[in-house]
Amino acid sequence: MITERLDVAVSAAGGACALIFLFEGARRLKVGGVHRTALVMTAFGAIFCISHAGFSYWKSVALSGMGQAHQQKMFADELPADWGKQLDPEKREESSVAMARIAFVDSGRLRAYIDRAGERKRYSPTEEDFKNRDLAVVTQARVEYAVRINLGEALSWLILGSVAALFGFGIAHDRHASRQGC
Repeated sequence: MITERLDVAVSAAGGACALIFLFEGARRLKVGGVHRTALVMTAFGAIFCISHAGFSYWKSVALSGMGQAHQQKMFADELPADWGKQLDPEKREESSVAMARIAFVDSGRLRAYIDRAGERKRYSPTEEDFKNRDLAVVTQARVEYAVRINLGEALSWLILGSVAALFGFGIAHDRHASRQGC
């Protein structure tokens, strides 16, 4: 909790400084030409904005990959008729029930399992299975939300950095034009 607050504070303070440096560096480049202070200020602001945008984009892609991997079917819809014939009947039923349970928690679909007699029966989820399914749905929704938030954050850093630099150039241009009496 404290580290999250510290991370937000450092990002906010660093981001504000970076945007100010980018704005002021671009303004100084336009007014005074290329010199060390203007280049350092502009470079610091640009590097901060681009690195934060890149990191946010990377998190978005990584989380998206995790979400897509979770959405892939882990098990076929139904087990083949000859599935687990080499197993003893108890193990066969236990394994097929476990696979039906996992399929329900993962996808919400009810599928058949193979009982001890070799007959197919529809799996009946327990209360714990419903809780696990709810947790899986909530987790998936949170991952999808985090993907959108990080993608938006990446775009925000790029847009804010670009706007800061453009405003810096624009302000310098306006002041330069007002000095000439235009």
